[in-house]
Amino acid sequence: ASSLAAGKKLLHLAKSTCAMRESGLVVTEQRVTVELRTTGTMLCLPLMVDIESSTRCLREDDDKSTAAAAAAATVLVPSEEYLMMLADMANERMVQNEVLLGKLFAVVRDELFEACTIDNSPMENQTSDTAITSDAEGGGKK
Repeated sequence: ASSLAAGKKLLHLAKSTCAMRESGLVVTEQRVTVELRTTGTMLCLPLMVDIESSTRCLREDDDKSTAAAAAAATVLVPSEEYLMMLADMANERMVQNEVLLGKLFAVVRDELFEACTIDNSPMENQTSDTAITSDAEGGGKK
């Protein structure tokens, strides 16, 4: 941010309109950094489960080869169907993130920037009606 006041305003907008509660400011002598974060659309879950602890529960009188075979199978891998379901969920979260970013962009544009129009037309397309004259000729636009 350009200043502490600007950083505070941006932080307030992000927290109040976009529910970015995990956001904050980092203020040093050189700069003010606004960190915008949210865990609202986070997707966090295990893809593999270690079942090693359950193999420790084997009875002592079990055959050593049975115990070795059980120890070798210490990881559960999800099915392809489950992974496809997770991919669909992740894609939904990405769409939610895009909506959130769009909302943040709109509020920052509306609240922090002044509206202005820009003439992108090439100079050669301008007519003499819009030409700027020198001060000696009466100054300003004709």
